[in-house]
Amino acid sequence: GVGYEIREAEREGKDTICLYRNSSEKQISAMISGNNNLKIIKYNSLENVIKNLDSFFSNLETRF
Repeated sequence: GVGYEIREAEREGKDTICLYRNSSEKQISAMISGNNNLKIIKYNSLENVIKNLDSFFSNLETRF
């Protein structure tokens, strides 16, 4: 499942993004929100997702 995929990404030292639709109906899992190795991107719209992903990937480029 997703937990396995996250663990493998962490084990391999990969940066990992969690996209989370900000909603009052559902809360993000404590396993996800408590993991400091994940970049959690909360969004309300597609435009917000694109903006945050652009920022994430721009920051990765500056590290290399």
